[in-house]
Amino acid sequence: MPKAFCQLNANLLGDAVDQGNDCYLITPDLNEKYGAIWYDNIIDFTVDFEIVFDAYFGINDADDADGMALVFKANPSPQLGGLGGELGNGGVKSSLIVEFDTWQNTTSYNDPVEDHIGLMLNGNSNHNSGLALAKFPNLENGMTHEVKFSWNASSKKITITKDCVEIISYTGDIVNLAFNGKSKVYFGFTGSTGGSTNEQKICFKDISFVEGLPDQDLCKGNILDTIDATFSGATSYSWTPTSGISDPIIPNPIFSSSTTTTYEITITQQCGNVSTENFTISAHENPVVSTPSDIKIRNATGINLFDLTLKETKILKSQSTADFSINYFTDSGYTNQIINPSMYSNTVEGSQTIYVRVANKNYGNCYVDTSFEIEVYQYPQVSTPNLYQQCDDASNDGKAIFNLNHENIKAEINPNYINQSFTYTYYETQAEAETNGAAVTTPFNYQYIRGVSPDTLWVSVERNNGCFSLVPLIISVFPSSARLGTYVPGSIYQSDYGVVNFDMTKVKNEIINTIFSSILVTVHFYETHLDAELETNEILDPANHQNTNSPYLQDIWIRVKNDLGNNSLGLQGFPNLLIVADPPIANPVPVQVLCDNDASINDGKCSFNTFQIESTILSGQSLTDVTIIYTYLEADGVTVINNSNLPNPFLTQSKTLNVRVTNNNTANPDGPRYDETFIEFIVDKQPLMNAVDTQIVCDGDSGDVDNDGLYPFDASSFINIIIGNQIDMEVYFDYKDETGSLVVNNNLLPNLLISGNQTISVHIINSVNNSCSASGTIDLIVNPLPDFSIETPQIVCSSDPTLKVVLDPFETNLSETFTYEWTDENGVLLSNNSNLEVSAPGTYRVTLTKTDGTGCSKTQEIFVNSSELAIISQDDITITDISSNNTITVNESNLGQGDYEYALDDAFSSFQEESIFKYVWVGIHTIYVKDKKGCGKVSIQISFINYPEFFTPNGDGNHDFWQIQAVNAQFQPSSDIYIFNRYGKLLKQLDPTSIGWKGSLNSALMPNDDYWLKVLLQDGRTFKEHFTLKR
Repeated sequence: MPKAFCQLNANLLGDAVDQGNDCYLITPDLNEKYGAIWYDNIIDFTVDFEIVFDAYFGINDADDADGMALVFKANPSPQLGGLGGELGNGGVKSSLIVEFDTWQNTTSYNDPVEDHIGLMLNGNSNHNSGLALAKFPNLENGMTHEVKFSWNASSKKITITKDCVEIISYTGDIVNLAFNGKSKVYFGFTGSTGGSTNEQKICFKDISFVEGLPDQDLCKGNILDTIDATFSGATSYSWTPTSGISDPIIPNPIFSSSTTTTYEITITQQCGNVSTENFTISAHENPVVSTPSDIKIRNATGINLFDLTLKETKILKSQSTADFSINYFTDSGYTNQIINPSMYSNTVEGSQTIYVRVANKNYGNCYVDTSFEIEVYQYPQVSTPNLYQQCDDASNDGKAIFNLNHENIKAEINPNYINQSFTYTYYETQAEAETNGAAVTTPFNYQYIRGVSPDTLWVSVERNNGCFSLVPLIISVFPSSARLGTYVPGSIYQSDYGVVNFDMTKVKNEIINTIFSSILVTVHFYETHLDAELETNEILDPANHQNTNSPYLQDIWIRVKNDLGNNSLGLQGFPNLLIVADPPIANPVPVQVLCDNDASINDGKCSFNTFQIESTILSGQSLTDVTIIYTYLEADGVTVINNSNLPNPFLTQSKTLNVRVTNNNTANPDGPRYDETFIEFIVDKQPLMNAVDTQIVCDGDSGDVDNDGLYPFDASSFINIIIGNQIDMEVYFDYKDETGSLVVNNNLLPNLLISGNQTISVHIINSVNNSCSASGTIDLIVNPLPDFSIETPQIVCSSDPTLKVVLDPFETNLSETFTYEWTDENGVLLSNNSNLEVSAPGTYRVTLTKTDGTGCSKTQEIFVNSSELAIISQDDITITDISSNNTITVNESNLGQGDYEYALDDAFSSFQEESIFKYVWVGIHTIYVKDKKGCGKVSIQISFINYPEFFTPNGDGNHDFWQIQAVNAQFQPSSDIYIFNRYGKLLKQLDPTSIGWKGSLNSALMPNDDYWLKVLLQDGRTFKEHFTLKR
């Protein structure tokens, strides 16, 4: 039901369940279940009310539940009263009960035979004290029944209708009669199933004292689509007024009212009753706002105090603040409200969005959002820089080039200029700077031509947001000093390949301490005249300057500045101050290594080819320009100095030669330069491989698997054999592991190498020089064992000692020949034939040996077991018949020594391990006992006795005679069978071999009745029972 009575507050007890949509399960379809639902909503019996609900009582009619009840009581506490026939409300005091009773409790409660609806009082379920009663043939018909309880307060009349039919009408003083004078009471439902079952539940359709349709607020221009007045079983709907409704004849139309309106719906129910409900839509105005302009502030701090409320008139236009509220927020999610908008301070410099929400004061969901920006930016902080002076050149004409972009100037204006990202613009007059007039176009190369008198330029320092400050910059051309021109430093020499690091500290110190010793100066080095003029690209580390831009010869320009006022005292160039001369190079020679594998192996000497050594050392240098000297120590301790070529070949032990290459042409005042290197000659040992014998085995000789072609070879001694007494040698193997995977260059073999036939490759390497190596192989041979199989275990039957079995091995390869040896379990030789005939149980062994020269043999065991045919008699069988579970039990201990399985009536497919058969039908059966090991099967017939519980001797050919079943001429023919009537009179002594009793005495037909039997079986058992005769 779409319309939920949200004001109902339910309390559940017992097995009751809230199923949603105002439906409640009182009891599930199980026995001994009970439940109750109580509501804390007050019902006032001084006013009219109705409760309409659908009731479902289940589908079980014959074995049904006790029922359920609608209960009104003065006590607000939820409770469960007496169960069973009292329907969960027994003993509930001060109560009015409408019971829906679906089980007859005649003795205890004077219930009528039929299902019924009764009006009861005070938890008393006895109908002798009931107020009203309505009977029905079947409430539990699997259908839902509409029940309506109506109360008319003025006439004090209760009316109960079921499925549109009035079934109970009662008039009385219910307030005093049921509630002891209390007019405001509570209601609920109870129910129980008792020993039988039914699902019992109710679903509310209409409750007059619970609000159905709540009032709604709506912004004009919006729609309302959440109203649903659906009534289960209703036949028609009609809304009034019809304006602002999408469809006035459906329960859930869409509303779009632009004025406050009360809508009423008339519902025609399935029983023809008409009900009405109404609700009011309050329509609210949406605000109309305009977008306010942004606020922009420039000051010295970047922080400002704002009165945001000054924007309200612009935002609201002609609307009144009495109707609409304005709130300010700092986030687009409208969660961080500005509490005091008339005194709001921005927290960071720059732009910030202020979010504004204008809402209807009567209904805050009618709102419109807008926003504006506040901008606060700080002026750049500046200081006046020092006087900027340049030295005039030798002409002293008052002209000079200034670099107005010099970092020192920017740092003096604002020490944090790098992080501030300022833009610097230079003007020749203050007026041009203030009006953004003509600026200096080349500040990095500004040509000053107005003489030696100081002049003022203006610098505009501007942030990227447009805020700027002006600061003056005084520049001056300083006459050139001639003192620096008298200084003539000596050239600085280095020996390298054109580019090298120079230390000009000596020049710097001479200028500071000698040329300008009377004042404090700084010395600045530059590679070009222009750089020195503009003070750009300064050599920052003159103690470690690399002449990258001018190899071999480099001119240096020096600017000397006064420490006070940034004044220049001189600018001078020094040609060829830095000179680089190429040094000789003794190029390295690769280590000369040979293995001692010549004619005299491992004598410690080798003949080295020295043909390329000298050209390697010189690498293009001419012996005209350089001299080579070799120095080395002979084995006898004599030092050899050789200034000519080395002998070729050079026969020597391992030794190291010193090589010096000296420059023959040099102008360096410190003397000729030279370079040194070394030549190393190394003679390494040649490895020798000692052979490992071929390893030949039979598969399985070590007790491992004997038919897999693998053998665990003991490889633990192979490395020691191969190396012998050699040192610094490494051994590597290429082999296949037990999985057949190739292992390459492994320096170890498993101590037990599981392998088939293979040839292992061996490499022995000098660990000092891997090029010194030797190689060889190791052969592994695994000869196969005889391949044969023989059946085991096998059986001899002791019940037939003439039966013998032949033990005969099956050789896989018929082309092979073997010798045979048969022994018993004690090792006694029985035969050397290819097979063996035996009749006694035991363990036998056969050994086959190959005759191909390998001598490989294999032994297998054969187990010969004994068994026998079972021997069974009636004494071995226990029968339990004339019962609800007829069983057969075979005594396994008396059958014989075999391993047996059992079958009943089926000698071919239904054998089982257990010797017990259960739930056996009456009649003659055959039991089969079979030896699992093949010594045969035996059988025996047995009889299962029972009697028919009724017979119908009416001559139709069905059940016309009564006789004990499975007693006949073969089984227990000497049994005695007697038939009596209910008074103990003997009517018939029945022959067990006859067709049976046909229900007569002396040709007179006996009446329909129960008759008694007594049976004395031939096996000594006796039993008495009764049966029925039906004609």
